[in-house]
Amino acid sequence: MDDMAHFFAVVASHPQAQFAQQHILNVVQRHLDESQQSDVSTRLLVPKENISNCTLLDADLSTPDFVTHYTESSVACFARLSGLYQGITFDVVQQQWIVFNAPFHPTPLYVCQYLNCLIVSQRLDLIILFITPKASQQALAQWLSGRPDPNMSMFDNIHLMPFAHFGYYSAHQQHTRQHIPTDTAFVTTHPLLLHRFWDIEPEHRVGHCDIEGYAEQWRGILQHRISQDLQIAKHQVASQMSGGMDSTSIAALANQALHAPQHLIALSHTYNNTSSCDESDLIAAMVSHLHLQEHHQIELDQFADLDFTQLYPTQLASPGIVHSPKYAQELDLLANLDVDVLLTGNGGDEMAWGHSLVYADRAASGDLTVIKEVIATAKQHKMPIVKSLLRVLIKPNLPDALVSLLGKAPTQQTQLPPWLSAQALAQLDAIETHNPYSQQLGRQGLHSRYEGVMQTATFNSMRSYESLSRKHGIAVRHPFFDPHLAEFSFAIPQQLHIQQTYPKYLLRKAMDPLLPEAVCWNPHKVIFDQHFANIVRANKAALQQLLSHTGLQDLGLVDNTKVLAAFANVVDEPNGSLNVNLLYTILTQSWYQTHIAA
Repeated sequence: MDDMAHFFAVVASHPQAQFAQQHILNVVQRHLDESQQSDVSTRLLVPKENISNCTLLDADLSTPDFVTHYTESSVACFARLSGLYQGITFDVVQQQWIVFNAPFHPTPLYVCQYLNCLIVSQRLDLIILFITPKASQQALAQWLSGRPDPNMSMFDNIHLMPFAHFGYYSAHQQHTRQHIPTDTAFVTTHPLLLHRFWDIEPEHRVGHCDIEGYAEQWRGILQHRISQDLQIAKHQVASQMSGGMDSTSIAALANQALHAPQHLIALSHTYNNTSSCDESDLIAAMVSHLHLQEHHQIELDQFADLDFTQLYPTQLASPGIVHSPKYAQELDLLANLDVDVLLTGNGGDEMAWGHSLVYADRAASGDLTVIKEVIATAKQHKMPIVKSLLRVLIKPNLPDALVSLLGKAPTQQTQLPPWLSAQALAQLDAIETHNPYSQQLGRQGLHSRYEGVMQTATFNSMRSYESLSRKHGIAVRHPFFDPHLAEFSFAIPQQLHIQQTYPKYLLRKAMDPLLPEAVCWNPHKVIFDQHFANIVRANKAALQQLLSHTGLQDLGLVDNTKVLAAFANVVDEPNGSLNVNLLYTILTQSWYQTHIAA
């Protein structure tokens, strides 16, 4: 199968469902013929005497390799495979179908049941030929809260295959869930019996004599992943390259790994009308330092005249999957340059930044040197010193009951937007989330980091690129989202991530030999909130009407009055920044009105 092809497969749950199985595939094929689409692999799946009927999707390994691994160790092989892979195979010993999805896979894999058949597909638009999607109130509440789970589908009757899981589907036995841990919400409703095959091990530790040892291991893991990603390139390789640590690290390591006739094509985004987003000096320093032969720029403020729904047109799959014209322009440019692999710095924040609660964890353990670091950071960012010490070191270590007695809201509550209704809060409370780290003193930073890694909003950008890149013949890879790097980032002393006045301290040490000093040791992170705020202000009237729609309020999930008040605070302040929770609410309203209410 073509690596860039989409996928639609049907499994009959018992022999009597074979007619339905053929009917489903006929309808899909007819639809594809009428729409003249040829990038979809469609197939009926039937049990065989061996597992040679395995279908691998977006795999960095071949089907024979996978068959060998699976034959030797069955489902235990998933934890040992590396790179990106997802697929379905028949286990001849267990007489069950196995659907599996690699850790951090950017392509959604949908699973649902219809006419006693299991449908597995990367194409939601093909699934809805048979199933009318029913919006999930829990998923909507997550988006309105600014905390969407990338493993939770937007629909109650169409499910996502969560990453780092495999699931059983059997035609010969009744599904029983008594042995399945209910550590996540989708387990109890998913048509597959799900098992997590990879996770962060909380007690795993990595020790080196000095920071150079940690830096060398970090750089080695990232370099190995980039080398894997480059193996699939048959033509040219491009890397996004801003002036920040994440994309510059990927660009530098990729540039080092490539050999003629391939060379790295760097692609940068510029913001000519938003000075707070300007990184042109740092980008120029990278081009010079790496001696890059080819560098292209796309000016993003050029799209400022488009209205919000044109710039961020949401797709049915999720409010965060948008077919933005700026993504399309970037991919068109790369396709014309004969690029078939694009590397990004996505995941750098999640893997390298650490969490501010690490300061509180260190204070709770008796490490008083952290006080000097917090004071230095507060001075650097011109923040009140006493208030910073109280917020960063004291409040996180106080019990919620004592915080309430002091007239303050517990930290967890202050992170939720005020426009959520009681019903939405109840929906959020009902979700059982999996996190191997407790929130006890000394582990709060690890708990929050785990949540940030596994439920990061970065998946919205990754899936947006993924949904557009296939028709351009471009594989988009995000090397920071590597299981080995994730394991390492949790196994080291957490203060290595945030040290002195530098976030991403260990990444900086690892990349110091390869990056110009102006980039590697620049303590300032460019925030793009102002860019988004400018777009929102330019679309004030249309977005005000969008946020006034009563659909989500009628569902009992949101208070429109409070949303509009928060919106007014942004648009009425010329230099105001856009809170991510408000951006998510705008996207959710756009999605709901476009795909559900309509």
